[in-house]
Amino acid sequence: MPDLRMMPNPTLPRAELDARLRALGYAHAGLEPRTHLGYRLQTWRHPAGSSVTLCEAHVLGERCAIIHAETLDELTQALETVPYADLLQAAAAAPSPREALPWLRRLCLLAYDVLSPELREHLTRALTDPDLFVRSAATAAALSLTGEHAVWALEVVAKAETEPSLRKMYARTAKGERARLTEANTPTGESKKPPAKKRAKKS
Repeated sequence: MPDLRMMPNPTLPRAELDARLRALGYAHAGLEPRTHLGYRLQTWRHPAGSSVTLCEAHVLGERCAIIHAETLDELTQALETVPYADLLQAAAAAPSPREALPWLRRLCLLAYDVLSPELREHLTRALTDPDLFVRSAATAAALSLTGEHAVWALEVVAKAETEPSLRKMYARTAKGERARLTEANTPTGESKKPPAKKRAKKS
């Protein structure tokens, strides 16, 4: 069974979500404490082996569900899931990047490790917006993406940032994260730099 990320109805209270999952036979299996920059994770498990994990990103004020199940119809109805295409359409219909931010936050949580050309375009527009608030909010949303995509966002906003201290911070962070990615992708045992040649001492 593959794990799928889905967006529950944002207006659905957590207690109602819990009640609907229990009605489908799921039992609450645990709650992981919220960390400073991480997610708060709640998991429900079904006797048949399915599971639903609610990921609440408190920095963004949004949430998504990671679903591990063979059949999805009952779950998508119970959670009133919002399709990715609908979120993209809402972001495109927003009058300005500022008003598109709620949709961008949800899109980034859903996209995670797959950055579509459409989402990249919306993020680029927000990351390079003249409004500092929009740039900062878009950066926070993009950092919920996986490494390569998050580093791309940092590099974009670093070039566009007009506030010197923020530009320096974004550039430094992007450089450090890019180096970590490069190191992680370097095969074990492969030398990153050729060894320096030793100069012979003159007699």
